Amino acid sequence: MLMLKKMIKMKKLLVISLLILGLAISPGLAVIAEGDDSTSSTDGQSTKIEDRSSKIKDRQEDRRERIKDRLTDARAKRIKNRCTAAQRLIKIQLTRVEKVVDNRTNVYEKISEKLSAIVVRLFAAGVDTSQLESDIAKLDALIVDFNSNLEVYQQALIDASEIDCQADVEAFHLALVDARQQKRSLLADAKVIKDFVQSDIRATINDLKDRLKSDDVVDQDSQPATSNETDEQTSSDEGDN
Repeated sequence: MLMLKKMIKMKKLLVISLLILGLAISPGLAVIAEGDDSTSSTDGQSTKIEDRSSKIKDRQEDRRERIKDRLTDARAKRIKNRCTAAQRLIKIQLTRVEKVVDNRTNVYEKISEKLSAIVVRLFAAGVDTSQLESDIAKLDALIVDFNSNLEVYQQALIDASEIDCQADVEAFHLALVDARQQKRSLLADAKVIKDFVQSDIRATINDLKDRLKSDDVVDQDSQPATSNETDEQTSSDEGDN
C-alpha cells in the first residue's frame, strides 16, 4: 500500500514537473491570416466584392472616429509621394508575418490544452485544482483579447497595403496609424500573457508540488509498520526480555 501511494505521488510530481518545463513563451508576435476564399459563381463574386467594399468603408469610418490625427496639406503631400513605395514594404511585411501565424497561435493553444490536461489528471487523483482552474480561465481570457487585437492589427495592415493611397491619402494614413497602435497593444498583450504564465501559473504549480510532497511525507509517517518491520521489532523486544 505504501509503495502504491508513493508511485501515485511520484506520477503527480512528474506530470507537474513536465508541465513547468514546457511553459516557455517567447515574446514574438504572429498574425492570423484572413482567408479570401474565391467562389465559382459570378454573382457570388460580385456580392462578396460589394460586402468587402462595405466593410472597408466601415473600418475607415471607425478609424476616423478613433484616431484623432488629421493631415495637413503638407503632410498629405509627403505621404502621397511615398505611399506607393510604403505599400510594397507593407506587403513584404505581411508575407513575413503570415509565415509565423501558426507558431504563435499554437503556442498559446498548447499551453492552455496542457494545463487543462493537468487539471483533469490532478482532479482524478483527488487534488484540489480550483486555483489552477481559475488561472486557466484568466489565461484563456487574455488569449481571447490577444487574438482579437491580432485580427484588428492584421486587417489594418491589409487595408494599408490595398487602399488606393493616391486617391485617398487619409484612409491610407489612418490604416497605418491603426496598425502601429495595434502592434503596441499586441506587444503589451504578449508580455502580460508571458508574465502571467511564468509568474502566477508557475506559482500555482509550485504550490501544488509542495503540497504533494508534504502529503507524501505525511502518508509515509502515518503508515503502519510492515510485517518485516513488525517481526524485527518483536525480535528486538524478546531480546530485551
